[in-house]
Amino acid sequence: MLASKKEIINNVSDRLNTSKVDTLIVIDTYLDVIVEELKKGNTVHLANIGVFGTKIRRARNGRNPRTGQKIKVNAKNVPVFRFSNVLKEAVQ
Repeated sequence: MLASKKEIINNVSDRLNTSKVDTLIVIDTYLDVIVEELKKGNTVHLANIGVFGTKIRRARNGRNPRTGQKIKVNAKNVPVFRFSNVLKEAVQ
């Protein structure tokens, strides 16, 4: 079963005995900070969870699947995530 953002907020709010609105603000701010750091090209290390970072995907030639026409795909930054060993072991 997927845990939705709403379910995560409810769970955290219940555990910390805080309002759902305050929990939502904290979680949204937390995620915003991670995105801002990635935009700057920085990596974000979360202890026992993993590392968020960015990677440059090089330019390449592709194909339009509908027409089969060759197209040029420009280089771009993409987000990447590397899981920690602690998280991998916890999930097994």
